[in-house]
Amino acid sequence: MGEDVNEQGTRDERRAAFHSVSAALPQLRPGGALKVGRHPANDVVLRNPTVSRFHVELVWPAGSATPLLRDVSSHNGTVIDGRRVVSGRDEPLRHGTRVVLGTVELVVSLRGVGAESALTVREEADDTIKLCFDCGPNLIGWLGGRQSIWEVLELLERERRTGILELMLPDVKGSLTFGRGRIMYASAGSSEGMAAVERVLRSEPDTYFRFSREFEVREGPPLSLRPSELALRLRRAPAAVQLRAA
Repeated sequence: MGEDVNEQGTRDERRAAFHSVSAALPQLRPGGALKVGRHPANDVVLRNPTVSRFHVELVWPAGSATPLLRDVSSHNGTVIDGRRVVSGRDEPLRHGTRVVLGTVELVVSLRGVGAESALTVREEADDTIKLCFDCGPNLIGWLGGRQSIWEVLELLERERRTGILELMLPDVKGSLTFGRGRIMYASAGSSEGMAAVERVLRSEPDTYFRFSREFEVREGPPLSLRPSELALRLRRAPAAVQLRAA
């Protein structure tokens, strides 16, 4: 597959990624399309009984600013940000959109569209009741360079955030639980504790992340580790970052 080139003859860097709770799905670029459903013939196969054999189509017309979703007469329907969509109608997708197919939830990430940046702050609507000790915004975005993971960690410490930072790593999902700006628990696949923290610190550019205002108490003693202390231990100072409101 060749490079995507726009009308000005430059490479088109726009793309969309669709993330499930446990994995990142194939990316969609302008001019492309993905069929999603339970049947093996789909581009994205979701092995869940609540997902129809052919559930939705994700398309990005060459002249469209953002990708579109079209429900193809699915049995259990499709919900976008809490709203059930009409089958056969094209629905635009924005950065941070939550899409529910049956009981499977996907989160949309757009890159290179409008003013969206690698790190984006967005308030996410949430109708579920959660034990929450944090009133700051949820965060979603992409790691944009070697320092980006440190930028995120430094931000969470500086603002004394409480919640769970999840990163969709290439092979596993990484998770850091924060309490008042400190890393309390960490996991990455089968790894726990400092081994998991070290795995998260190796996150590469283009890794998708999200921070949600939840707190999960796990077994074992907490790490109670400040990112700034960790940076000093590794002789590496985290870079400062300013995030804008979406």
